[in-house]
Amino acid sequence: MTDINKEIGERLARRLAIAGKSQVDLAVYMNTSQASVSNWVNGVKIPRMDKIDKICEFLKCNRSDLLLETHNPAEMMKDQEKRLLYYYSLLSEANKEKVDDIVKAFLVAQNNGE
Repeated sequence: MTDINKEIGERLARRLAIAGKSQVDLAVYMNTSQASVSNWVNGVKIPRMDKIDKICEFLKCNRSDLLLETHNPAEMMKDQEKRLLYYYSLLSEANKEKVDDIVKAFLVAQNNGE
């Protein structure tokens, strides 16, 4: 296993977590075995570029999200925070405003010791 295999596998695992998807979900979508997906996630093998494109479609991300090292602060977030951010991105603008108001109310209550 090379370092690049491991790094791509870690990024793939992170992207699956953000999307709230499992290796089995990806295997079904890709019409491949769960063992193949496990090999990708564990850095044993790297998927071919055509498969990377299909993975990106499934995870709604770009090639660079899987292939390039970034120092994006978002990568430092916990998986739960990433999932919440992903779910938020799917909301309509009207619902995003409602979520913003709810979060602000929670923060005010938290700061007031409630």
